[in-house]
Amino acid sequence: MTFNDNPKFFHIIFPPMTGGNHMINLLTTSPLIYSESKLENNVDYLKSFYTSKLNKENSNPKLNNVHRHEKKSLLLNVYKDSNNLDQKVCRLVYGHKEEYQSHFLKSKIRNNFFKYLPYTISCIVTAPQNTNGRLYKRLKHFHNTNNYVTQLSLDKYELPFKIVGYNLFDNSNSIILNSDIFGESDGSYYFQEMMLLNFKLSLTNEIHDIHRLWINMIDRSLENK
Repeated sequence: MTFNDNPKFFHIIFPPMTGGNHMINLLTTSPLIYSESKLENNVDYLKSFYTSKLNKENSNPKLNNVHRHEKKSLLLNVYKDSNNLDQKVCRLVYGHKEEYQSHFLKSKIRNNFFKYLPYTISCIVTAPQNTNGRLYKRLKHFHNTNNYVTQLSLDKYELPFKIVGYNLFDNSNSIILNSDIFGESDGSYYFQEMMLLNFKLSLTNEIHDIHRLWINMIDRSLENK
């Protein structure tokens, strides 16, 4: 399924500190992605938002995040609307694996998820593997332990994607996105190409300016560790 087929849901599932919320911000620059506020998804707004984060004297990588959306938009609210198939644009559903597990225990959410699965696409972001990579260092810097990084590798951010005994996504309508590549300075080109080739979703070239701001934010926090 691609955006030519008008998908209703786009799931982004990512390990902590790998840029998942940054990916969400890049995706919301597309008019094909649902947003409650188009102002906040305007490219100029995003550049200003990222620049304000970068200008803050804060080396804490957790506080140097670009979260703009409440996690309640994960599965809790999105799947309680019975009119989802009437929507004209695609809704983003996103979070960490453990967040999906906690919400998926609720039968109503679980039932609606499978109800809308034929209208769903997904992207599973891998845990960082390159010990010299930017996101691996960011993750280790924040958690200050190798054990957490090792555990993420065991959490199986892969396809097929399974939680609490359920197979959520397989290779149909789903892709794997390499976080090590995305965490490079030119990672937004990789992201842009993956969205276009796999889902026919065209993203503006201005996402590269936003990505560079995000990279600068991470590099500063790593330099000041």
